[in-house]
Amino acid sequence: MDKAFNYRAKNRKRELIDGVVYAADADTAYIKLTQMGYTPSDMPTLNVKYTIRNFLTKGFDRKELARFYGSMAKRLKNGRSVPEGLDNAIEFVDDPRLKQSLAMMRQFVQEGNSLAAAMKLSGFPLRDVEIVRSTAEAGKSAESLSRISQEMFRAETLRKSIMAVIRMPTIVLFIMYVAIYGVTVFIAPVMMKFFKNALGGNVKLPAFAKAYYDFAASFKQNLTLSTILYIALLVSIVWFVRSPTFRRMLEKIKIVQVIAERSDMSNLWTSFAMLYDAGINTEEATKLLAAAAARPQTKEAFMNMHRLLRSGAPIESAVVKAGFPVYIVRGIQAAVSGGDLVGGLEDLCKDLAADVEEYTMKLKDNIQLAATGVLSAFVLAFFMVTYYPIISATLAQV
Repeated sequence: MDKAFNYRAKNRKRELIDGVVYAADADTAYIKLTQMGYTPSDMPTLNVKYTIRNFLTKGFDRKELARFYGSMAKRLKNGRSVPEGLDNAIEFVDDPRLKQSLAMMRQFVQEGNSLAAAMKLSGFPLRDVEIVRSTAEAGKSAESLSRISQEMFRAETLRKSIMAVIRMPTIVLFIMYVAIYGVTVFIAPVMMKFFKNALGGNVKLPAFAKAYYDFAASFKQNLTLSTILYIALLVSIVWFVRSPTFRRMLEKIKIVQVIAERSDMSNLWTSFAMLYDAGINTEEATKLLAAAAARPQTKEAFMNMHRLLRSGAPIESAVVKAGFPVYIVRGIQAAVSGGDLVGGLEDLCKDLAADVEEYTMKLKDNIQLAATGVLSAFVLAFFMVTYYPIISATLAQV
């Protein structure tokens, strides 16, 4: 994994600029800067914050990339050259990884490479590279970039609506995790002293409360080690939640499976329509989408379709045998029979996006109900280990 390095360098206009570059080590970062056309003032230094972010997230910021495509499309339509468009784009892009790739892309273009070739060499998504490459010969690079930008903004809006549903319970669970630590370290010792002195020392703890306070005493006695293990447990949970294993477990829940599948299908078949409309043959398009698919089932279906198309099967037949969901099969067959594959796919993907929105709202209601239940259980547990023993002892003396 590449690390992030801060740099100070002079750009092509001899202006002194600060930024972040990604590389395996400081020496490689220095070389990358010179390849980007910059003149470093000194050796790059490690940026811990962006290095951690690079570990947690992959690829370019999708919103930033979509904004770049849209901006580049407008500049090309207005008669600007590619290097000029890239010079302007580098100024407003905030994502360090994208900024670095744009600087490299500008260098490759100035060396005589085409826009599509420079995008590929700079690490841009292969789907976008192929669309630009196929439309460049017809002089439609600006139109293709504009369309990619619009599709990415649509997909990002859909993704954010799903993430918004997950965010609330995540925050609630994190607060509860921190609260449990606070109660165990700070409140439990105070309560133990109180129980020993209150009501003449006659407070008898229930078995579950006694077990918790014994645990709290042991936790406090080995506080440093306990804290490290507690944080390590949180990190392990986060790692597991981000793993493919957890995603597969989640998709066993029907509504989650529907959202994941239809969201994936909407994004990928929109890409297929764009690739096909750009003049890329169906075999190459399905191969690119198989590589881009995140879900194993979708990846396998596109690979099956790729093999069937290579063997000469028509698209309406290949999609049946490839293992796609019934709604995809029917949608493509309707588009082919209607004589407008691209238009039919775009309508299908819009319907799928609407389905995702509907199911996401249902999931939101279910999650809110579950989060309320978990929070209520936490409050009840807190009451049972703090106030219940006091109330019980008081009533026993009445």
